[in-house]
Amino acid sequence: AAMADAQARMMNAGYTVGSIAYTPEQTKAAVSAGKTFLNVGSDLQMLTKSFREHIEGARAAIEASGIKVTGMTPIERVRRNEPVLMPFLRIAEPAIAEIMVMSGTDFLIIDDEHFPFSDKDIFNCIAAAHAHDGKVIVRPHDKSKSSIGRILDMGADGIMAPQVKDHEEA
Repeated sequence: AAMADAQARMMNAGYTVGSIAYTPEQTKAAVSAGKTFLNVGSDLQMLTKSFREHIEGARAAIEASGIKVTGMTPIERVRRNEPVLMPFLRIAEPAIAEIMVMSGTDFLIIDDEHFPFSDKDIFNCIAAAHAHDGKVIVRPHDKSKSSIGRILDMGADGIMAPQVKDHEEA
C-alpha cells in the first residue's frame, strides 16, 4: 500500500514511474497503473528465450517430418546419421556461446572461417560452452594441420574443415 501511495504521488507530481514488465500480463498491469518506464527483460533472458524458441521450432520440424529425436547424445546421433542442431557462433563472445548451449543446441559451431576469431576468443568460447556441458565444433580459417591441431588442443570437440572440395582433400 505504501509503494502504491508513493507511486501515485510521484505520478501526480509529473515524475516517471517504472516497473518490471517481463510478461505481457505484467506490461498490461503496469501500463494500466500509469507506469511508463517499463523494464521488459534482460539481454540474457531475451536472447535465451529467442534461441530456445528457434531450437524448439527446428526440433518440432524434424519430428513433424517423421524423424523421432532420440534421447541419445549428439555424438551418438551423428554416428547414427540422425539430425543434430548446430548454430554458427559468429560473435566472439563467451556469453553468447553459453546462451546458445543453455538454449538446447546439440553442438555449437565457432565460425572462424568467415568471422575471424583470435585464439583467445576461440579458447574462451569453447570453455564457456563446456562449462554448460556443450559440445563445440570449430570451423577454422584454413585447413592446415597446424590450425586444426591448435584448435583441437584448445578443447574443441570436432572440426568442420573449410573449403573441402573432394574426398582426396578431406
